[in-house]
Amino acid sequence: MLLWEQMRVLNTQNAPWLVLGDFNCVDKPEDKRGGKPFYIGSSLNVFKLLCLETGLIDLSYKGPHFTWCNNRGNNKRIMARLDKAYSNSEWLSSFHNTEVLHLEKVASDHRQILVDTNSQKFMTSKKGAFNFELYWIDYPEVKELVSNVWNDEMWSSNYMNCFSSCLNKLEKVMIAWKKSQVGSLENSLKLAMDELRILEDIDSKGLCDENDLLRLRCLNNKIMALNR
Repeated sequence: MLLWEQMRVLNTQNAPWLVLGDFNCVDKPEDKRGGKPFYIGSSLNVFKLLCLETGLIDLSYKGPHFTWCNNRGNNKRIMARLDKAYSNSEWLSSFHNTEVLHLEKVASDHRQILVDTNSQKFMTSKKGAFNFELYWIDYPEVKELVSNVWNDEMWSSNYMNCFSSCLNKLEKVMIAWKKSQVGSLENSLKLAMDELRILEDIDSKGLCDENDLLRLRCLNNKIMALNR
């Protein structure tokens, strides 16, 4: 079944729904920069009619406008907003805090798209909360550190208190280990991501020169290497 047909079926169910992804379709002139001039083809007409028929709403977003780029030089550079999130009115009534975020474009010509259904909670979440990063388990000493914390605990019949105590101790141990072992790596990644966001914002406004584009490619390669 074609996507358009599936969307029509969903629309008959009177339930909240959202569709997200690469639509490979530019429906407004301002959603494309470079390349051939914008024109309304038959496929675009079909899509626009579908949106009217199903009451789909193009959700607003935060972040750079364009979600795709052919990654070529200035004269041949094409950028477009191809990746979008559409929902019906029932979705917005049920998830009125929905927010679409255009994230960084790394290791792809498409930008990552995140739909946050509770953006208010997301924005007010506690800062500095401890997170055990999954990639830490690749370090041999981490297993030993965790085992030591668990084995040193004076376990009693009150397992929940003991478990909570272990977690508190583990947090302190892992924070100290992180600072001594992977702090420089994470700091390098953060700095690279910060610079990438700045350059991507400049690029989305069509203000990047050849040196900026070269730096963008270098940053992408650096971030991929740091994430390995």
